[in-house]
Amino acid sequence: TVWVRILSGISLLLLLYGIYLWRTSSLRKQKRILEDMVSKRTSEVVSQKEEIAIQRDNLSIALGSLKSTQSQLIHAEKMASLGELTAGIAHEIQNPLNFVNNFSEVNMELMEELKEEHKKKSRDVQNEKELLNDIQKNLEKINYHGKRADTIVKGMLQHSRSSSSVKEPTDINALADEYLRLSYHGLRAKDKDFNTTIKTDFDETIGKIPIIPQDMGRVLLKGISNNLVF
Repeated sequence: TVWVRILSGISLLLLLYGIYLWRTSSLRKQKRILEDMVSKRTSEVVSQKEEIAIQRDNLSIALGSLKSTQSQLIHAEKMASLGELTAGIAHEIQNPLNFVNNFSEVNMELMEELKEEHKKKSRDVQNEKELLNDIQKNLEKINYHGKRADTIVKGMLQHSRSSSSVKEPTDINALADEYLRLSYHGLRAKDKDFNTTIKTDFDETIGKIPIIPQDMGRVLLKGISNNLVF
């Protein structure tokens, strides 16, 4: 009876030990499976992050290239419109310069007449007044056309300058008239047979409105040139 009990106890211990070993082995196997799953998932997440990072870099490069292309297109369009302006400006600026030169030459002649009159013993005061009056009028015309030439040059420089994206109070009538004439002379420079009659009907009560002069000038130049062509 004692031996039966001892053997039964040993058998029970062996059974429990066997169950322990089987359970431990099963847990280790499940642990390895879980570790493999975690490792695989971690690897996939890392790969996805790397792929996302690569795509983000590619998008950044593409965006940078797009911005560069856009800037080049804007610059090319601006230079094209500037080329159209140049021909118009060459003719448009010639008119006030001709007036300045002509009135300057006339004034030089009037000054010589005034000097001769001043040298006479019996001076004709009325003639001197008329000569001085003519000189004064010519100087006013020289001043007006000089400012006109200055306005044209400043307009060209403003057109070629990069847009500040800042709206300024601008006389839209003067801006439209300026670019209308420049467009006309630009087309005349390219096609000597081209001709048209310019008639304007501006709203004189509109005053100054807040716009970006450079951008609006390019819009006006493009629109007017297209309409003049058609």
